[in-house]
Amino acid sequence: TGVPSLLLGFINTMWMTLVPLIIGLVVAGLAAYVFSKRRFKGRKLLFSITVLTMSFPLGAFTMVSYIFYEAIGWVGTPLPLIIPGLFGGCGVVFFLKMFFDGIPDSIIEAAKIDGLGFWGIFFKIMVPLAKPAFIAQFIFGFVGGYNNYLGPLLYLEGNPQMVTLQLVLGSMKDIFPGEGMQNVYCAASVLGMLPLII
Repeated sequence: TGVPSLLLGFINTMWMTLVPLIIGLVVAGLAAYVFSKRRFKGRKLLFSITVLTMSFPLGAFTMVSYIFYEAIGWVGTPLPLIIPGLFGGCGVVFFLKMFFDGIPDSIIEAAKIDGLGFWGIFFKIMVPLAKPAFIAQFIFGFVGGYNNYLGPLLYLEGNPQMVTLQLVLGSMKDIFPGEGMQNVYCAASVLGMLPLII
């Protein structure tokens, strides 16, 4: 209890947030690059479907998601919080595509002449040029994942070793019961905010 719970919650929150965020950013960046700079049949239709999915409120599918994850045995594990994020978000794809559209095609043509293939162009040309866009999406994704309360509350039930920082902060009155503990609650909240402030 106490400080060990806060530390465990912080560690769990960091890896549950950073793993899907970093991999998801790479996947979304690849999708955005393909939509922006590669020409193939059905490209506009696929991108329109991607943009259309952004109009659906994710909160409306919470119960459906829970029933699905429970049916496949993922409830009580961090998998529902990690696996979906590995595929990148539609909003991130849209944002990065708009950024990639602003990068001249002549740079890519020059890279092809120099012998770079698909992966070389993406990682050596596009990613460095789009660093501001990736950093912005990383910050948005990190803040959202770090502050996620509902997801861990739903999916990590009955697994105290996987508790996240937001769940620990939400149960501070159980960890430190009694009167006159407001200073402890405030101190824990400030510690929880430090990574976001940094």
